[in-house]
Parts: sequence; structure tokens; C-alpha cells
Amino acid sequence: MILKILKAFLDFFFPPLCFGCLKITNNENLCFSCLQKIFSQPIIVNKKIKIYALGYFNIPFNNLIYEFKYHHRLFLKEIFAKALSNIIINDYYLKNCDYLVPVPLHKAKIRERGYNQSEILAKEISKIVNKDVLNCLIRKKNTKSQTKLKGEKRIENVKNAFIFDNRYNIKDKRIILIDDVMTTGATLESCAEVLLENNAKEVFGLVIAVG
Repeated sequence: MILKILKAFLDFFFPPLCFGCLKITNNENLCFSCLQKIFSQPIIVNKKIKIYALGYFNIPFNNLIYEFKYHHRLFLKEIFAKALSNIIINDYYLKNCDYLVPVPLHKAKIRERGYNQSEILAKEISKIVNKDVLNCLIRKKNTKSQTKLKGEKRIENVKNAFIFDNRYNIKDKRIILIDDVMTTGATLESCAEVLLENNAKEVFGLVIAVG
């Protein structure tokens, strides 16, 4: 009884805000409008590889990714994974892929952050679509954040940043690269080049948002 009264008091003076749009919501985490945007029609971007995204890097995706990536709001992995899995299930090319490969972080970044958000996403998606996660890429270069760079500097930043772990065999396999955000596509393209050089048949990208 006391807890209910306390909760009512806190909700009155400090109403819960949606993590996506920062507006007052009856839901503790996300409002209905933001959930609709997450599960709406995906975006497809054609770079050197075809990249699928839930939406553009603005509200609610920018706020949600920031919370997921830097503030340990790991409950968001389930929501993102369900929406991303829907894209896989409903796309002819993606549903016939063999493996999910998360874009790796450098070991120094993992020590700093505590986890790789792309790997967490890949593992959660794997539970739904029944595709194995392959950690076959290694980030050998501790690159600067792509968000702080522009144009050709982004390409140069990730050039030769990734190598293939030869313990794995991806010959003639179709791969889905998993990441949180695509800006210029340089990171995904760099990863895809390594996979194709190691005899992957096709590589696609799947991200939460396009910047």
C-alpha cells in the first residue's frame, strides 16, 4: 500500500517520460507513437551493399540508440531485435542468409563501455530468426567515432580496421552485418569487403537507424 502511494506521488510530480521522444507517457519506457515508428516500414539504402534500417537517425531513434549504447538501457535490445527480425522474416534475401555478424568493437572500447551493442543486438535477433551469430570479424584498429568525422575522413578512419578470424569458414555463405547506426556506410562497407575477400557469397547490412 505504501509503495503504491509513493509511486502515485512520484508519477504526479515526476511523470514517466518516453525514452524516445521525451514526452510524458503511461508506459514506463516508450510511448505508443515511438513504438509505431520503430515497427513501421523499413528503409533500404543501396551502397556497395544493401542496407536495411528501422528509420532515420532522428526522434525517436537518436535518443533510443544513445540510451542503449551509452546508458546501459539494455531492455531496448528486445524491442529493437523484434523490429529488426521482422525485416529479416519479411525480406526474401535476408531470410535466406546463413549468419548474423555483428560489427566488432575494439577491445579497448569494450573495456570502456562494458559491452558491444551490435553483438547484443545480433544475439537477441538470433533467438527470433534462428540464425547463428558469427563473431568472425576483429577490429584491430581502435578507430575514432565516425560521428565526429566527415566525408572521406570516415572512409580513411575505418580503412584496414577489420580483419577476418581464420578459425571461421564463410565460403559461399550469405551474411547479415548487424550494427546500430549507418552514417556514410563506410564501416559496414569495410566489414563487407573483408567478408567478401574471405569468400562470403553475399553481404547485407541491418541497422537500427540511418544517419
